[in-house]
Amino acid sequence: MKTMYELALEYETDKAEHGYTEIYEQRLSDRRLLPLKVLEIGVFMGGSLRMWREYFPNAEIHGVDLNIKRCDEIPGVSLHALDANNHVEMTKLSQKHGPWDLVIDDGSHTMKHQQSSFVTLWPYVKSDGFYTIEDIHTSFLPKLDSCSVDGRNELHVSTTFKMLEALKYEREFSSRYVTKDKLNEIRSSVQHVTIWVRVPTEHSYDYTSDNSMTSMIRKAK
Repeated sequence: MKTMYELALEYETDKAEHGYTEIYEQRLSDRRLLPLKVLEIGVFMGGSLRMWREYFPNAEIHGVDLNIKRCDEIPGVSLHALDANNHVEMTKLSQKHGPWDLVIDDGSHTMKHQQSSFVTLWPYVKSDGFYTIEDIHTSFLPKLDSCSVDGRNELHVSTTFKMLEALKYEREFSSRYVTKDKLNEIRSSVQHVTIWVRVPTEHSYDYTSDNSMTSMIRKAK
């Protein structure tokens, strides 16, 4: 069987370029043949959906995007033309097709969408399931300026990276998209948070958007 990295190269998804497949395979390889339910936000041309389809041959795969027309039909994959930031529609989708074993947010990468989608979908992640937020390097300058309504003031304060740190290290956090009480409620069902940087350095706030960063939040059993 091909590795996730090999599949990412074959289907031309930037998950290979960013180095995300390494951490995903470490966490997910033991579930490869299980009948999982997988949801990906942001489908673009469908490369990563094809990767998931082949990597998880027995899974039920769903992709959500406002513009699914640019993605050809993929056998074994259900495409949904939805706004992932629409709480009502995403809740309906999850009630109908979930709960999810794996959610991958590869959507707009904005602070609003990353945090709002997480709050909406977390209740529909199965116990011992994973919620992944990709490209959290948009929490850092210079990309933050285009991924936040208030980038300079949110830096190191209320970005998605800070939210994930708060979950990982049990710190207080709130933003215009997530209240402190809501995050505390979510924290009670979090088993572990992985924050992965492609070029790991001593932990500091010297990160920039030049690094590739992703995260995996594992739900408690």
